[in-house]
Amino acid sequence: MIAEHLESAGDLHEAFNWHMRAGAWLTHRDLTGARSSWQRAQQVADRLSDEAEPDRAAMRIAPRTLLCASAWLAGGTMADTRVRRVA
Repeated sequence: MIAEHLESAGDLHEAFNWHMRAGAWLTHRDLTGARSSWQRAQQVADRLSDEAEPDRAAMRIAPRTLLCASAWLAGGTMADTRVRRVA
């Protein structure tokens, strides 16, 4: 909820951090919820500009890595991750 409020306020860096934090907390409690948080973090990272966020590449890679790594636990395939090449 905090991440969504930050995202609505335009603070994308902090929204990303909170989505990732929520995903980490949910990992062993609710994998589906964790994956949802990582997907939201991915979407937020994709909206960041290169000029405003020097760590943008790392922020785009981190949630994708977690989504790929957890795909088999969630009963899905790599195609289900909808991860595409990051430019």
